[in-house]
Amino acid sequence: MKSVNVRLLIIIFFHMICQHVSGYDFEALNVEGQTLYYNITSSTDKTVELTYRDSWFSSYEGFPVIPDTVSHDSVTYSVTRIGDSAFYGVADLKDVVIPNFIVSIGTCAFADCSGLERVEIPNSVLSIGEKAFYNCESLESIVIPNSVTNIGELAFGADTGDLHGLKSIVIGNSVGSISNIGFESSKLEDVVIGDAVTVIDENTFLSCVNLKNVVIGNSVTNIGESAFANCFSLSNIKIPNSVTTIGVSAFSHSGLTSIDFGNSVISIGEDAFSSCENLESIAIPNSVTNIGIGAFSYCPALSSVEFGNSLTRIDSFVFSGSGLKSIEIPTSVKSIGDHAFADCAWLEQIVISSFVESIGDYAFSGCDSLSCVEIPNSVISLGRGVFERCMSLDCVVIPNSVTSIGNSVFTSCWLNEIHWTPNANIIDGYESGLCGSYTLPILYLYRNSENAGILDDVISSLEGEFKEIIVVDGSYSSSVKRVEEEIAHKESIIYDLQGRQVEHPSRGIYIVNGVKRYMK
Repeated sequence: MKSVNVRLLIIIFFHMICQHVSGYDFEALNVEGQTLYYNITSSTDKTVELTYRDSWFSSYEGFPVIPDTVSHDSVTYSVTRIGDSAFYGVADLKDVVIPNFIVSIGTCAFADCSGLERVEIPNSVLSIGEKAFYNCESLESIVIPNSVTNIGELAFGADTGDLHGLKSIVIGNSVGSISNIGFESSKLEDVVIGDAVTVIDENTFLSCVNLKNVVIGNSVTNIGESAFANCFSLSNIKIPNSVTTIGVSAFSHSGLTSIDFGNSVISIGEDAFSSCENLESIAIPNSVTNIGIGAFSYCPALSSVEFGNSLTRIDSFVFSGSGLKSIEIPTSVKSIGDHAFADCAWLEQIVISSFVESIGDYAFSGCDSLSCVEIPNSVISLGRGVFERCMSLDCVVIPNSVTSIGNSVFTSCWLNEIHWTPNANIIDGYESGLCGSYTLPILYLYRNSENAGILDDVISSLEGEFKEIIVVDGSYSSSVKRVEEEIAHKESIIYDLQGRQVEHPSRGIYIVNGVKRYMK
């Protein structure tokens, strides 16, 4: 109720802006014998504006012929402005061609002109005032010429979405800002943003559910918070090379199927593209150094991601709930955040680069299709529940580099075996409850000269979690049979751990001639 009251107060306030009761300085007849009303705006420059009589609703019928000059008391004045509220509420006004000597359109000049269908603005106009075309529900398209440098607040706004008429707007190349000029929740379908605009402010096109085509000018550097959020009909977007920052929720819940990122984007904000249910693939440019929390979360059609080479961290929840099928973590990435790939139910394969040092809590939890994971020898820290609820996970390799392991790493999995070479310092960084698997897997512990003294403590801490604990002398790489790819292709019958025959295996664990082997 409070938010409704606030909106009502805003509407009342802006209508008060439009409703002036003052009269006019003088009147004169135009060439058609129609009486026009004028205010003197400068006695020195001898300029006047077209205004209204005492009652806006009966001042004019239709749009009159406006002369470029008018005489009063033996003084000739130039007509340079359509004044505030000049045509406010003129319901039968349909077609407006503004003369090419007008330089300014005033506040509420054509507000509440419910029948206005067409406006032609000449290259002489420099500014359009606040609420100039407010509630013009029949006005479907407009072109803002390159001469216009300023558009006032809510110039094209409306009390409600039903009173928005605009479907198409072209913004000229001299307008520097389109902040809060009234596009939010409008019926816009096509937008061209001129090259002078540097920032698309927050909420600018929020909930424009019919918006299909957007051309972003080549000077825009920042796309603000929720600028295009809830634009359900927007299927693709080209981010120009000028853009460096994409704000929080900028395109969230939009209809995007593809994104063409420019090569200057540095930062992608939190939830920037979250819940874009039709988004299929993305290629993140090399310029990107930061992707915010949840930026591409809950994009169920997103099956492919190509990373640039400047990203050092994949933040929390970035791809959680997405449709990714495989992922290769680039060598620039040092850490994978909490829940980064959680609930990616179709994720079958991950390749973690040998430069990743930490994997956060629940990073891959709920990845039901993930069958085999090899953690590289660079990883120092495994967070809690990293592979929780990975129902297809059959085999995991934990290297000697890991010095910190959270609890419940494999809770609710169906593991058959874990291969682990404990680090000599693991006892200080180990939380109890490593497994928690639905099955009791076999644990292979690899003993070397460095960890021999702590293996008894490790085994004691894992009591009851495994079907069997087998201690193997040497390293995992020397203890598991390796099969060269070319020999396997020529002489072996190979299946993955789901029983599917594989002709061109990548690195991982397979069934080769009936024996489980590691393919290099």
